[in-house]
Amino acid sequence: MKRKPDLPIIAELRRIRVERGLSQSKLSEQMEMDRVTVAKWESRKHAPSLRALYRWCGALGLTIHAR
Repeated sequence: MKRKPDLPIIAELRRIRVERGLSQSKLSEQMEMDRVTVAKWESRKHAPSLRALYRWCGALGLTIHAR
């Protein structure tokens, strides 16, 4: 059985998306990605790449800083 990625940031990004009233479709448009991809990330079927995480945060108006 394939193990689902355990990335707490995904749940947090989903929470922020929902809190801001953005649908997966609207978010994916802003990211210039397919809505199905966003759905797979949020359902933990696939883990986003680091680059995708930056794009996701950017689409939500968030910034991430490297340590």
